[in-house]
Amino acid sequence: MLVAETALNYVTLRAYQLRLGIARDNVDSQEETLQITEWRAQAGLATILDVEQARTSLEQSKASIPALEIGRAEAEHRLAVLTGQAPGALREQLATVRPLPRAPDEMTVGIPADTIRQRPDVRAAELTLRAEVARTAQRQTDRYPSLALSGSWGWQAFSVAALGGSDTLVRSLAGSLATTLFDGGRIRSR
Repeated sequence: MLVAETALNYVTLRAYQLRLGIARDNVDSQEETLQITEWRAQAGLATILDVEQARTSLEQSKASIPALEIGRAEAEHRLAVLTGQAPGALREQLATVRPLPRAPDEMTVGIPADTIRQRPDVRAAELTLRAEVARTAQRQTDRYPSLALSGSWGWQAFSVAALGGSDTLVRSLAGSLATTLFDGGRIRSR
């Protein structure tokens, strides 16, 4: 969160610096336009209305600069506080106007669900859900009869000398089928 807030304020600061540069260039351009319009009015090629419109545009452009300077200063102060410094401590470092940082041309963007699934709380909830589904499946299987198969093999002989013969091998296979006939609805209610 802190990194994102710092990055956002850095980009905001650089954007205000660029907007201030554009506004100051506009003021310079409109001052020239006002001067040309005044010369034209003196020569009789423009009216006083044209001069006043040029003056109004100039004053509007000048009026936008303080708001941009305040926004730049606020972003600068927020950056200083976010980096653990006093407001105004970064003024010299950030005084040079630089372009806005560019995002990489190729960004690895995953599926939003995969990104959310990486959060620890979401992973814990997913594991809890899986465990509950497994418990529910186990409870569902309790409602059906169970089948058990067992087997064994070994040697049986009446004397020690007869243990190695093929007729001493004994095999057995047993199976059982069990079900609950009456449980008073206990299994279904689970």
